[in-house]
Amino acid sequence: MNGALRQISSIVDDLIMKYKEQSKGATVPALKPADLHELVFQTVADKRIEHQAELKVTVIGNPAMYMGKVDPTGFTRVFSNILNNAVEASAGMSECIEVTLRTEHSNMKIDVRDGGPGISSDLLPRFGKEPLDPKHSDGLGIGLFHAFQTVHEWDGRIRIQSEVGTGTTVSILIPLCETSTSEVSNVGVQSTTPELALIEDNDYIRKLWSLDAKAANMQIVTFKSASDFIEANIAKWVPVYIDQNLGHEDTGLVVAADLNQIGYQNLHLATADLDLKDFELPNYIKSIQGKQFPAPSLFVSGSRD
Repeated sequence: MNGALRQISSIVDDLIMKYKEQSKGATVPALKPADLHELVFQTVADKRIEHQAELKVTVIGNPAMYMGKVDPTGFTRVFSNILNNAVEASAGMSECIEVTLRTEHSNMKIDVRDGGPGISSDLLPRFGKEPLDPKHSDGLGIGLFHAFQTVHEWDGRIRIQSEVGTGTTVSILIPLCETSTSEVSNVGVQSTTPELALIEDNDYIRKLWSLDAKAANMQIVTFKSASDFIEANIAKWVPVYIDQNLGHEDTGLVVAADLNQIGYQNLHLATADLDLKDFELPNYIKSIQGKQFPAPSLFVSGSRD
């Protein structure tokens, strides 16, 4: 209940802010080409931390770069609200929320499917046309009304499919930029987006992490040195695990500070020196753990279509 109230409060605050900006004659946020795939992965990574073991998300789809013309901040809010709805609807019923990315004609289609109780057929046609009472709409009414309006401003649309007892799928369709399909084939991006990075000078430990990641159906990249990691230009939101004792290099704490200076904020120490837990660490170091691979109770898995 508290989660639902926080969500409704956040949406109402957003609507009030938007109304005030429009009343003052403020300009509508500029639309610009954005990597929708990265925005989705970044939001999912944030939800893994927010919901802890209550959330498992599977992402299936082509991990190539899809560009849609949106307000990136607005898109993140819309997707975050829809993902929150899915988490709350599935609580105590199904642990798996499946987020699917694919192209449909000239659109980028993002499906969010939960295993919750579903929505009755008499309510489905009303979504997006009026703000429904969240008590009678599985908590979706206010948030989806706002999402419908926002996505419509980008020439996109939202579809909802649901059946009582089987769950709900919310689909976001965003027109792809005209240059997307031609640019994607020429851009030198990785064929998969890593969900985890490890900086570790021990070859054996790196191999173990790679094997554990494969078993957990996770995409991982490992590096022997911090300089190799920086050269790879990994996305800033990817969780980075750093060995404290990197041989001839600086300590993990120093490396973490350097990475934070260039924009990385989801940093972790993977070290046998657990005495570090007694020190007050900077807030950009999210956790300290041993050399073992992180527990895969929260993960985002990627696959190629």
